[in-house]
Amino acid sequence: MLTKLESILRRQLSHRMHGRWLLTWHEDKEITPGVPDLSYVMLGPGHETGWVELKAEPPGKSAKFKIESSQHQWMTPHVHRIPIHFLLAVGDEWFFVCACHHVRLTERITVEELTNIAVAKFPGDRVAENSFLFSNATKRITDGLQGIQRHQACHIDQGVP
Repeated sequence: MLTKLESILRRQLSHRMHGRWLLTWHEDKEITPGVPDLSYVMLGPGHETGWVELKAEPPGKSAKFKIESSQHQWMTPHVHRIPIHFLLAVGDEWFFVCACHHVRLTERITVEELTNIAVAKFPGDRVAENSFLFSNATKRITDGLQGIQRHQACHIDQGVP
């Protein structure tokens, strides 16, 4: 179930990315437990695709995001094969974070630490200007060796062999 802050984030994202992508919301815990909140196809020559899980916390110097066990179970086998990211809002700051950090995000994390693991950080009203991140994420994942190296680096960060 979406929290009030996540509902606001969802509306803002839909509005600000209108015309830049085709998206499908996935919110059925009975049929598709653990599946990220949305899947997307970027409009443009590459038609890049991916998945995004939304999480939002009030402004502060740190945050703790609630990630369900079914989300961990879904992300673990998929994160090195397809682009999966978190779009995390802490107040008005948005962070685009690889889902390979899903375990780390269950612990309290400072905004500084979040900035360090994020692919990008930007004000929420700038998401449309940063929509290239979604395309670039797909290109990295599907670029063979780079995707494998990225997967290995994420698992090293997480302490997974």
